[in-house]
Amino acid sequence: MNGKHERLKDRRYTTPGGYVDPGEQFEDAAKRELIEEGLNHKNIKKEKEAEVEQLKVLMGKGEIVYYGYSDAKGNNTDNAWNESITYAFEIKPENLKEFGAENGSDALKAMWMTIEIDENSAEVKSLLIKNKEDSEVEKEDQTVEDMQIEESEEKSGLEREKKLKVLLEKKIKTIFSMEEKIAFVLKTFKACWVEKVKGKTEEEKTETVKECLKLNDKNMINMDNIARFLLVKIYKEVSFLKYLEKQHLNQGKYQVKATKASTSLAGTEKRHHEEGGEGAHQGEKVHHGLGGHHGVAGQQGGGDHHGGGQQGGKHHKDLGRKNPRHGSPRSPKGN
Repeated sequence: MNGKHERLKDRRYTTPGGYVDPGEQFEDAAKRELIEEGLNHKNIKKEKEAEVEQLKVLMGKGEIVYYGYSDAKGNNTDNAWNESITYAFEIKPENLKEFGAENGSDALKAMWMTIEIDENSAEVKSLLIKNKEDSEVEKEDQTVEDMQIEESEEKSGLEREKKLKVLLEKKIKTIFSMEEKIAFVLKTFKACWVEKVKGKTEEEKTETVKECLKLNDKNMINMDNIARFLLVKIYKEVSFLKYLEKQHLNQGKYQVKATKASTSLAGTEKRHHEEGGEGAHQGEKVHHGLGGHHGVAGQQGGGDHHGGGQQGGKHHKDLGRKNPRHGSPRSPKGN
């Protein structure tokens, strides 16, 4: 969270990150930033090194969410530029207690956030209306008993969540590019977290308040990488590294359209890329349940970087809210 002393409406929320230290591996830098900014363990002392190393072990091996050019503060030139890497780490539910922020830290306000479907978004409302219209014909053939069962299921939040997920998945499959899919997720999901709000008077007790912002809200930063992460883990989109691998394999290949040609080049042999195989956008199966907990941290190499913050995401999973672009002026790997 960037701007702890600002009014709530002026705060900026982002994933944590910073610069890679000399000789430091990108993944280690991402873990360090997540621990420093998310858990408020700044200037880690000698006596805490063992504790920090244990936290790194519990975070497991990082998964690259995205790597590429970063605008950062717009300080890129022809001779110097920023490149950013965003990592995600899976933290098992039984280990979450080890990742609590220190008392008094404003990291308590922004350590975890939950990514939820925004049912009030225009996109989700439109899908629900269309689904209702399409199901009217089906209901005409249902018995009274069948309809009663369906109405009972609608009362279940879990059942409703599953139906919304299916509707969104069908819609996402009709969208062509990853950029458009990310834009759709940003419009249809929101980030939520819990804050403790003190009463106005000493007699009034401290209340726990749930705060939510749409992922595409102007106060949410770097959420495009959270959206990409959700698309891979929840909606079976191809991972970034798998995408790069397929791009590499396809380099130098070309396709000749099946048109009449008078030259001997128009042979009948199938070229390698015409023989089938996975398409560049075919989703890969992922064995992660909706309840998994992921922390997201980014790091950046080279160039200036803008100030720190914290926040990650989760689709009914807790994601340590942190990515790259906010945090100490040292930022690790990418966004």
